[in-house]
Amino acid sequence: MKKIYRVFMIIIPIFILFMLIDSFFLSPSTAEAEPEFDHKNMVMSEVTDEQIIGVSSTYSAFMTSTHQSGKKNNIRGKYSEFNVDLYEFSAKKVSGIMTLSATHVKDSALTLNIDSDLNEGEMKIVVIRDNEILEYVSVGESVQLQYDVSGEHTYYVKMIAKDANMSVSVSRTVS
Repeated sequence: MKKIYRVFMIIIPIFILFMLIDSFFLSPSTAEAEPEFDHKNMVMSEVTDEQIIGVSSTYSAFMTSTHQSGKKNNIRGKYSEFNVDLYEFSAKKVSGIMTLSATHVKDSALTLNIDSDLNEGEMKIVVIRDNEILEYVSVGESVQLQYDVSGEHTYYVKMIAKDANMSVSVSRTVS
């Protein structure tokens, strides 16, 4: 009985030590974590630039259609799904932040064609370069944006929506 007690007293502190090491050293850093964002209870006017830039995609959608095609370039990780030449998305109802396009460009020209239609609800479309919002795009129009890129940058097109019945298409050309 004493032997079991000794083994138990040795194992418990070791277990606690491993738990502390895991929580302090092995867990992801909060600096790398996405900002807090609750897409279910969002208010469009309260969505911050930090959330738009930092959140990759957090949304809920009903009756959606998605189409993507084209080649990929140098994007890996959480944005790789949106690293295509054409991305189309439509929903009867969508709320949240959604990445529509991600493009890595080095010393080239980038052309973005964005077509959107909003039947109901609220929606914003934004173009981001690295960690900076470049511009908000008019919703309900066809827009062509051209950027002459010197250096190496990553461009994102994101949508912020609240109860939106909408469709959007983003195509890119890098030359």
